[in-house]
Amino acid sequence: MEAALTRITSHWAPLSRPDLRTESGSDDPFGNGSQRPRTREHKADSGLHGRRRLVCARCGHHITDEDARIRIGAQDEHVFVNPHGFVYRIVCFARAPGAREVGPAQTEFSWFPGYTWQVAACGRCDWHLGWWFRAGRNRFAGCISDRLRAIDSGDGDADQF
Repeated sequence: MEAALTRITSHWAPLSRPDLRTESGSDDPFGNGSQRPRTREHKADSGLHGRRRLVCARCGHHITDEDARIRIGAQDEHVFVNPHGFVYRIVCFARAPGAREVGPAQTEFSWFPGYTWQVAACGRCDWHLGWWFRAGRNRFAGCISDRLRAIDSGDGDADQF
């Protein structure tokens, strides 16, 4: 996905669309009317032999699995810019047991309205992998796409995610 970069006035403004609103105009960030994430649908004939594991691109530590991807809003991938002007392409996951939370929860500049965020780091090498987002009991990880590698559990081949 390519996007022309322009001067961003809002620090949490997504560079991708649609907005985090549902067709009905509600503020439900999951777009399914339940305030709960919905899991991504997968095709049975994906051509993969085994489950694709996603590992830290730096040290190889298992972070999550591709089947943990979830849609936030209408998509499971988003492009955002932070307050310092850095652009990130993140992928959303319902679970990422290999990523640990770092520091206190923050409310300022959240990319997902109503959610706090915390830095997510690799549980082995402490490399910054993305962010944990939380609203009440709802929680998901937004991992920076180029900081994960995909490994097909069936044959051990690794690909950049």
